[in-house]
Amino acid sequence: MPHLRAGAYAVRQKLSLAAFGFTDFGDFPELIGPFNVVDARGYFSQTVVDLHAIRHAQSEGLNAKAAGEQQRSTRDAVVLACAGLYLQAVAGQSRIDAAKAQLATAQALFDIASDRKQAGLAPGIDVLRAQVVLAAQRQRLIVAEAEAAKQKLALARAIGLPLGQDFHLADEMPFASVPPVTPEQALTKAYEMRADLQAAESRVRAAERERSAARLPLLLLMRSPKRRGGGAAGAAH
Repeated sequence: MPHLRAGAYAVRQKLSLAAFGFTDFGDFPELIGPFNVVDARGYFSQTVVDLHAIRHAQSEGLNAKAAGEQQRSTRDAVVLACAGLYLQAVAGQSRIDAAKAQLATAQALFDIASDRKQAGLAPGIDVLRAQVVLAAQRQRLIVAEAEAAKQKLALARAIGLPLGQDFHLADEMPFASVPPVTPEQALTKAYEMRADLQAAESRVRAAERERSAARLPLLLLMRSPKRRGGGAAGAAH
């Protein structure tokens, strides 16, 4: 917006010629006046192009963009953490299923060894060996259930569920082969998709704009021609 400023003053005064060094007045009076002096001035200024403001606005826009990218980076980190905990919980449930299957196999072998011993077809050492394997599989199942409970508890904390709430993992995440990616392709995709890298680049560009805005007044002052002094006179009557 343009700036407009105005001011005026008026004074009624007398002048003594003796004060200015005039001593021989003759018929001319020694005092002149009283007379009025009025001074009225107006000032108008309008900024056509403000490069400093433009650079500063560009810098703030890049800072806002960097903040948005940082928010997206934080969200990606949260998603990555929750997805990792979910996959660990799914893997823990799969270990329980595998331990149950191995326990069922060990139980079947123990039953076969016991039947063969009662029929006189196997020595007692085979039954004892099958019993040890069965006990080991039971212990593995208990360990797998405890680890799965810890992983589900960590997942509940990450996604904000109450600690006492029981929940079931509906998606079992079947195995799927990952397409091969070369290191060059991975780096290219990371440079394009990483939000933290884009936020850092936006902050660098914002700092460059801010530095340009700070240096601009000094450059203009160094390049501007020297100004000559001048005076303004009022109107008297």
